[in-house]
Amino acid sequence: MVQDREDRLCNSIYSVTLLAVALSLVITARCSSAADVKASQLQAAAEKGYVPQEIELAAAYFAGRGVPQDDKMAAYWYRKAAESGDPDSENEIGYFYEAGIGVSRDPARAFHWYQLAASSGLAVAKVNLGVLYVWGIGVEKNPELAAKLFREAASKGNGTAAAYQIGRAHV
Repeated sequence: MVQDREDRLCNSIYSVTLLAVALSLVITARCSSAADVKASQLQAAAEKGYVPQEIELAAAYFAGRGVPQDDKMAAYWYRKAAESGDPDSENEIGYFYEAGIGVSRDPARAFHWYQLAASSGLAVAKVNLGVLYVWGIGVEKNPELAAKLFREAASKGNGTAAAYQIGRAHV
């Protein structure tokens, strides 16, 4: 009798496990198809020149979220959004050029894009531009201008800029 109960319990657990696996496969299939639909809608909107969708698509390609991970496509869409004047995208494509992500490493282009983003007041772009001035990456070294950019970014609450200021004060 004990063996019979154990057999029924094992069969029940097995049945529940099979049901859970089947349900998970159905949910995964539906999520995948929903992600495919969202990605294709995002792509269509980005191709029409909608900047928010260009940015979202760039981030999706960079992270491999809903689309295959592709640094070149991420760079393409960030550049498109940057060319429309979006400061965050200008900063992102600047970073891509600085690091050589999806594009050939090009410090002069990184400087260009950071400069555009910083001129719009984007604090993180001011930090990135300041770093280029500190190290002379894509531009002649200019510690005074770097310090000015760090102060401006720190005044907007950017902690990285504040840390650069503190570090420079102790050098």
